Amino acid sequence: MIEVLIKNYLKTKLNIPIGFETPKTKPSTYVIIQKLDGGRSNMVDYVTLEFVAISNNYLNAATTCRQVKKAMYDAVELSYIAGVKTGGESQGVRGTSSEYESSCIFNITYYDEEE
Repeated sequence: MIEVLIKNYLKTKLNIPIGFETPKTKPSTYVIIQKLDGGRSNMVDYVTLEFVAISNNYLNAATTCRQVKKAMYDAVELSYIAGVKTGGESQGVRGTSSEYESSCIFNITYYDEEE
């Protein structure tokens, strides 16, 4: 699954907890990856992932999101990534909690190495 490969890649690039769910014990700053879309066109796969940086203050959330964006732009160094493109971003307060979030969306074109 491309999501797992991207998560593992980001773990090597960033010193921030990254996962697919909110950690049971919340660190002050962490990133959640959510798959929004995916498919195949002309034998090339694509996926749309949202990276949500969550923190106890707005500046940390925004800074973390920027670090994720930088690392994702560099993801083209991976042999299975054909291209990355920013799909959007947003900031705000997370639900009714006192956490802030800053998110970015990436459209990733990749080669399925399992085929």
